[in-house]
Amino acid sequence: MEKHICQSFLLGLFCIMVVLASGLPTGTDPDIDCTGHGPCVDCKERCINEGYKKGGACLGFPLCCCMKN
Repeated sequence: MEKHICQSFLLGLFCIMVVLASGLPTGTDPDIDCTGHGPCVDCKERCINEGYKKGGACLGFPLCCCMKN
């Protein structure tokens, strides 16, 4: 019984380590940049000022995502 509990515990730790090591998702769309643009206040204008001609939007995130040119 102790061996089964130990194996389950170690498997749980391993799963947690894999999830934490994978990091946070940054998005899979190469045309959208959601890194380092701040919160969703004046997102479109901020992206245009940073050189993104298409502007930006809050795409379901609490962060501003800019559309790449």
